[in-house]
Amino acid sequence: MPRISNPKTKPKKKTTRSSRLGHDPFSDALEKDVVNDYVAQEEVSSPSKDKIIEQGKPDVLELPSNFTIAGVTEAYSEIKSLLDSSNNEIEIDPSNLDSIDTAGMQLLYAVSEKLKLSKKSINWTCGSKTIENASDILGIKILNINE
Repeated sequence: MPRISNPKTKPKKKTTRSSRLGHDPFSDALEKDVVNDYVAQEEVSSPSKDKIIEQGKPDVLELPSNFTIAGVTEAYSEIKSLLDSSNNEIEIDPSNLDSIDTAGMQLLYAVSEKLKLSKKSINWTCGSKTIENASDILGIKILNINE
């Protein structure tokens, strides 16, 4: 029997993980990366002693105890400044994290995607069962915490 399609219904779109999250909160930083890469190349050619010391220490992001929609705006601005910095190493400290909601997970996922593009390395100061459980429930892989 032939299948009759309803002209009023739209065919389902094929989605990717990034399209499921909606707008990329770091998309405006992509244009800045080109400028930052150029500036970073200039700095590498004539580094000062102070810049070498700064680059030796990774930037640290301490996650709050309740990483929920209420605190995502504050965390976003802190994360954005870390991603915009010239330091190539970022540490995330989830030791205080007690709970995380979908907004917090979405921000961490966006960070992981951005880091893949920006060639910055990320390290976790410790593991987080809270993030592991939430990422398992949502079916997403956040950075390298699930490995």
